[in-house]
Amino acid sequence: MHNTDTLIFKLLNILFVIFSLFFLHTCFSLDADVSALNFERFVGILGSYKLTTALALFLLFKIMYMGELTVVVMAVFVLNIFYKVFSLFLVEYDKIILLFSVVFLLVAYNMILLLKEELGQAIFKPNFNKENFNFDKFCILEGSIFLSSGSKIPVKVSNCDDKGIVIFTDEKISKGEKLDFELDYEGAKFSDTFNVELVYENGYGLKLINSSSSGKYNWNTLFNILKRRGIVSY
Repeated sequence: MHNTDTLIFKLLNILFVIFSLFFLHTCFSLDADVSALNFERFVGILGSYKLTTALALFLLFKIMYMGELTVVVMAVFVLNIFYKVFSLFLVEYDKIILLFSVVFLLVAYNMILLLKEELGQAIFKPNFNKENFNFDKFCILEGSIFLSSGSKIPVKVSNCDDKGIVIFTDEKISKGEKLDFELDYEGAKFSDTFNVELVYENGYGLKLINSSSSGKYNWNTLFNILKRRGIVSY
């Protein structure tokens, strides 16, 4: 997935969690031969399976903040749902429940792959925290950002890929702000437009909005140069 809007991606994952809970409710409704369109019964299922509900709530929290363990939590949540439904099939041998289980597992597998790919982006790996700064190989990448207010702020790049960068700075920048990033490299000036997607302690994750096609000196051009020279590994 390339240049995925983070908000839309989070919404997609939230909908998947809700779908998973409703899937569990539907399978139990089929087993009981009652309508799945019963909100009270759905709430009752959530209350009966407290571990599943707790996992769902924790997963929603992890999705909102896109932490490192989000993929692991989603995998545990999916296995928990699948275990309950497949156990129901082993008792009743209902082929419809088996079919639903297979479809759910395929959907869940693809969602986990998408989530893993999204979290593999550089903007989720700042390479620094409040006490530790570990981005020596990127120290040669020092550029400037231009805020919508017109302010110019010098920054260091602590991580990057073709979809975005992480900048190290003490300056306060609003999440969601669009800004221009500019970097001089070997006498050439490279620039592009980014959006502030993530806020870190002393830094920000910037996602590339739309790489400039009018000029050759854009972010993707610079990144490809850095990659060929072994300066970046993404």
